[in-house]
Amino acid sequence: MGRRAVDALTKAGSGQAAAAGAEAPGPAEKLKALVLAAQGARNRGRLDDETDALEQIVALDQGDEKARAQARLDEIAQDPELTAKRAAQVREREARALLARGKMWLRTTPDAGRKILQELIDKYPDTPQADEARGLLEPAGK
Repeated sequence: MGRRAVDALTKAGSGQAAAAGAEAPGPAEKLKALVLAAQGARNRGRLDDETDALEQIVALDQGDEKARAQARLDEIAQDPELTAKRAAQVREREARALLARGKMWLRTTPDAGRKILQELIDKYPDTPQADEARGLLEPAGK
């Protein structure tokens, strides 16, 4: 289960479940979804998604799972290699999001799109996404 699916599941009472006539998931279902998401992310080597799920587990304040989640978060925080890997994954995710947003805006509102692409270049200059953004800005006279 991906981060977006877990986010959707954990937003109980958002109105969408009620509008569809479905019951919002309870705390046990949310916790189960988050545990599965954390395990799946760990198996895929996605520390950024794993820590997101673990932080949500800790926020739910649910006994044993909270303790296990906190222990894993502490393990990641104390390991410089894991911390660096997580930071790189977060940067990559943020750069991909800015690139996607910049491309979308470039099609409809070019000035806004160029600003977003320039923000990407400024924040993450050494990423493949920044290289792509530079290429998109060049034909625009940038």
